[in-house]
Amino acid sequence: MLFSYKPDDGDAQQWTFRPRKFPSHEAEAIENATGMTWSEFSEQVLKGSVRARRALLWILLRRQHPVLKFNDVAFSLDEVELELEPDELRAMRGELEKVDDPDVRSLALAQIDEQIAEAEAKDAPKEADSADSANATG
Repeated sequence: MLFSYKPDDGDAQQWTFRPRKFPSHEAEAIENATGMTWSEFSEQVLKGSVRARRALLWILLRRQHPVLKFNDVAFSLDEVELELEPDELRAMRGELEKVDDPDVRSLALAQIDEQIAEAEAKDAPKEADSADSANATG
């Protein structure tokens, strides 16, 4: 997943978020700040929970600013975005192929195919410009 922070008054930043690869000390800090287990937190990030996304942003920014406090992190809702990457969308597509109802399956597959195409189109320039991006793995 790509997690982006684009503040109106600052530089845009983007990180790769891999929940299973996250350092345990940062995961524990997020659990302490949110009251959620790591599993609940990961699910809530995907569902769009503002508190979960705020906690994720806090930890990612804290890597650059170690004294940053959770309560100091605030953003407009349009300043953060979570995007699934093409490989994640393809994995979801595989699960959608198992849907029993052919009409629902057809509609869902058409929608996810569109999302995959959009993600691949966005991903293509990133690969060429990866040296210039502000990506950090988390």
